[in-house]
Amino acid sequence: MPQPRRQTQNNDVSIRKIAEQEFITCAVDQIYFFKRYAMIEHPMKGRINFDLYPFQEDVLRQLKDNRFNIINKSRQMGITTLMAGDSLHNMLFTDGFKIVVIATTQETARLIVDKVQLMYEFLPDFLKQGIEIVNNNKLSFSLSNGSSIIAKSSSPSAARGLAASRLILDEFAHADGADEIWEAAQATLSTGGSCVIMSTPFGIGNAFHQIWQQAVEGRSGEGNQVFNPINLPWNLHPDRDERWFELQVAQLGKRKAAQEFCCDFESSGHTIIDSEDLAWYVANSIQDPIEKRGIGGDIWVWRYPDYTKSYCLVCDVARGDGEDYSAFHIFEVEHMEQVVEFKGKVDTQTLGHMIVALATEYNNALLVIDNKNIGWSTVQVALDRKYDNLYYSYKHDPYLDESVHLTKGYDLKNKEDMVPGFTIGTKIRPVMISKLEQYVREREVKIRSKRTVNEFQVFIWTQGKAQAQKGYSDDLTMALSMFFYVRDTALRLRQMGIELIRTTLRSVHKPIYKANRLGSEQWEMQVNGKSESIKWLVGR
Repeated sequence: MPQPRRQTQNNDVSIRKIAEQEFITCAVDQIYFFKRYAMIEHPMKGRINFDLYPFQEDVLRQLKDNRFNIINKSRQMGITTLMAGDSLHNMLFTDGFKIVVIATTQETARLIVDKVQLMYEFLPDFLKQGIEIVNNNKLSFSLSNGSSIIAKSSSPSAARGLAASRLILDEFAHADGADEIWEAAQATLSTGGSCVIMSTPFGIGNAFHQIWQQAVEGRSGEGNQVFNPINLPWNLHPDRDERWFELQVAQLGKRKAAQEFCCDFESSGHTIIDSEDLAWYVANSIQDPIEKRGIGGDIWVWRYPDYTKSYCLVCDVARGDGEDYSAFHIFEVEHMEQVVEFKGKVDTQTLGHMIVALATEYNNALLVIDNKNIGWSTVQVALDRKYDNLYYSYKHDPYLDESVHLTKGYDLKNKEDMVPGFTIGTKIRPVMISKLEQYVREREVKIRSKRTVNEFQVFIWTQGKAQAQKGYSDDLTMALSMFFYVRDTALRLRQMGIELIRTTLRSVHKPIYKANRLGSEQWEMQVNGKSESIKWLVGR
């Protein structure tokens, strides 16, 4: 028999009350809303409820309790989906809630918008009642209650002129023009909006790293915001274990896996020097100088000259009145030990006199001066003072711009074909960087200076070129790279020439040399019945 009309009405009232109560519960309990009504597309399981992991629930609570949040995250933690659900919840239960998502590309920014659209579609009708879609396209999604979400690709103008209830900066460490985007975002946040910055790390020194460091230290940044730091390494995910991570390391390599899954800043960002090598040099090689010379103490000394050893002074020249610093190292050549270092702002003439004096002090060291642009002024000082152990480069770069050190008795090229100073050509620079990475990785060079090691931390690949991150310097690093190149080319070629002379003399005239009691060689030749030393010929 059909049910009485009165009972049907009572059932309708009961259903409405249940729906109203569910609506209220979802509004005040975001986690309940997620687990009960948020549907997602799982790549393996298909359409399922978004059953949050404990770490995801904790992220939601922190987003609710803090206006400004920065998330340093491993990949594949479901945070993009979590942010989509959080965005939808705010749009449903807060009228006029406007969300702006800025990511590295439009496609990346669209991911959150797509997920919001999908979750909305799967909601039961009672949660959508009176809240209809008024705009729905690939880059934006708007509801009739005035709430909306819009996706933008990262650019300096992406955040300009926006009035957002929440600004989401996705993969911010990888964004081009991140500094400009963040500067423009201050106007948006000053009106009362909240902000979530999230990314895997990509080196240190960029905007994401700077804001993260400020957050960890509890300091306010530009705009006086104090961000809440949320760190999400891979091992927070309950479905992952050491075996899973070992597989990632095998597939990606140790450094890449540390960036993608361990929230490791120093292992990321295409840094030239590995973080383990940096840590080793800090623990085992860096020493306090025994003396600091010059105005401001910018010349650091670790070893005084040993007149039984050979030295090389390499100098990277800057104007002296700009952002760059002039820098030089003195290295003991055989054992590759750093004995002197300078980093400071001086004019090119003063720098020239300084390095000639120190090169002379250190056993007439091979003096290698960067001759690009303003460097010629410093080279000229060495020429005017007739410093006789100056490094020369070929005018017309032969194979890999190979340069040759002119020394008495050893001249592979006529001086007319060479120019004073060290010429960094387009082919030679990658070789210099390769030698830097190799020597540091093999830990053969004894680097004593914390200033040099600090530069390594921000020396990265940027669009195929090795250079310091924006706002940092690489003057000491480039001077060090010059030393490695010179040691492996010019000095090696010189030694090869000496050995060739020795071998030739031994084969042509065996009595030319003889061993003394101590086992060292005595180079002599009979000339008109008398013994005459030929040590000069073999560089002894």
